[in-house]
Amino acid sequence: MKTLDETSYRLWRDSGSDPSLQSTIWPDLTDKTSILSSITQLILPGNAAMSLKLHNHYNSKVYSTRSHVSGELIIGPPSDVSFSHVFIILVGATKTWADAAQGQQTAAHNFLKLEMPIDESIFPSPRVFKAGSTYKIPFNFVIPDHLTLSVCRHKNVSDDVAPQHLRPPPSMGSWEKDDLSPEMTRVEYSVIAIIYGEPETGSKPTVLMRTTYRINVLPTSVEDPPLNITARDRCYALTKSTNIRKHFLAVKRGRVTAEAAQPAAIRVQADGITSTPDVSVNVKLNFDPTSPTDVPPEVSQVSAKLQATTWFTRVPLGNLPNVGANQTAITGIAHQSYSTSLPLEILESKKSEWDGRKRFPGLLAAFPMSEGRRQSESVAFIRRPDREVAEPQPRRVSEGGLLASQTSAVQLSLRIPTERRILLPTFHTCLASRTYTLHLSLVLGDAKISLAIPVQVVVESPPEHLLAQPNLPTFEDALAAQEEADADELLRPRFTTPPAPRMQDTDGLPRY
Repeated sequence: MKTLDETSYRLWRDSGSDPSLQSTIWPDLTDKTSILSSITQLILPGNAAMSLKLHNHYNSKVYSTRSHVSGELIIGPPSDVSFSHVFIILVGATKTWADAAQGQQTAAHNFLKLEMPIDESIFPSPRVFKAGSTYKIPFNFVIPDHLTLSVCRHKNVSDDVAPQHLRPPPSMGSWEKDDLSPEMTRVEYSVIAIIYGEPETGSKPTVLMRTTYRINVLPTSVEDPPLNITARDRCYALTKSTNIRKHFLAVKRGRVTAEAAQPAAIRVQADGITSTPDVSVNVKLNFDPTSPTDVPPEVSQVSAKLQATTWFTRVPLGNLPNVGANQTAITGIAHQSYSTSLPLEILESKKSEWDGRKRFPGLLAAFPMSEGRRQSESVAFIRRPDREVAEPQPRRVSEGGLLASQTSAVQLSLRIPTERRILLPTFHTCLASRTYTLHLSLVLGDAKISLAIPVQVVVESPPEHLLAQPNLPTFEDALAAQEEADADELLRPRFTTPPAPRMQDTDGLPRY
């Protein structure tokens, strides 16, 4: 019996460029509303010839890291089918496209491909699926928490990029709720089964049957350290200052500076439904008066919104698109972005009283003042050997000193609406990324300060009982069992016996 051409199979397995597989993952792009639909696509007549059945699966089920994707491939051909190989694989792929002058340009990247080993005893002998018979092939995949190093082979600007690209991304564009993503970017996970026929001499293997089942994956993630935001970062602004005036034409009363701290990550449950009810943000205010009589303004209004930005490109991106200034000038790669915002409800707003900080103890330092105020200053004549010069004499404000600047703080508790939306975790891949920005607006007197604060969204680990799989030990249990077996082997008693009589009192070496 002929077997599958090894060269063709190796090329398919290593490059993932099999046309039938690519068409299964990415069908006609004219139907952008549903890519990789969960229907059976068969070459043989009759859609019931082969199907995938997943255990404990339902349409809204969410798979997470270390979740088991198990089930059966059910084959019931209407006519006899002579086959060579059967493959069941779990594929994760990213797809981006955009309209250009040359037409629609697309890019695809298979970041995950797990093949299920199939016991040869399951196949009939000879390798012919008989009409009227039903064959079941079990499979079991585990969603990994890390991708292989071969996934990200392109050149990166820094060493921080590759570890981000090796994290499994969440499904994008296939949720029942709005995931705030554009149509130009898709991330999808699918179980694909392919039956290959006997290849003719010198030809490629023929696909006899093919079926696909799409699933939604929300991998767990960890909270990364806060970003190092500088003046070069165009996406964020943690500190901003503005002048305070009574009205537009009035003299300056002082300057207010607002500085925000990066908040803790927004935590989403593994089911993708629930999240933390609120997010706490702290903003520090500093008021530098123009004169000692200037009073700091009060915060009269606060508004907040969460902006979700999806970054996508047609070629592998070697940097994090949300960090830095003009990334196109640095990497030479142009990327596009799509942003949408969610208004946030302010649950609670706390503001501390302005607290003065005493500086220049004793006397008033050289404050710039208006002409009207200079005329009201006390003037003292200072005698010099050659002439008398009238100079302003600083006034004592208090016995303790001068209130040169005053500080205050605002603490906000914000609620994120997730009833009709799902928050995908912050992620970066070679072709697509998702980041979040918290926009705060504070009105102080007649001035307004707007801050753009980076915030992460992470997915918490699911409960252990949801990950349990009968008859399959966890990695930790298997490792502990192996260590225990090695220890028993090391401590196993050894029995020694004296050498044979013929070997005693001789100088020769034993013969074997």
